[in-house]
Amino acid sequence: MYMDLIDFQNMIWVILPLLVIQLSLMIIALRDWYENRMILSQNRSIWLIIILFFSMIGPIIYLLFSQRLIKKNTLVDKSMDDWSV
Repeated sequence: MYMDLIDFQNMIWVILPLLVIQLSLMIIALRDWYENRMILSQNRSIWLIIILFFSMIGPIIYLLFSQRLIKKNTLVDKSMDDWSV
């Protein structure tokens, strides 16, 4: 019984930082998802599912790929502005 308590106390110091990292990534990804609703309008619901249900990996995948989509869309918007003269 005492050994189980010691194992739990040691395990909590591993789980707690991972939980904080996971929640931080999820909050950052959800905030970015909400702010970029016009740019990511086509796949918004898919990105939300990825962020919420793929715990630690989902927000990382979203943050990596959404930044590429945002850069790509802003480049397309700038090139369209050049043609609208």
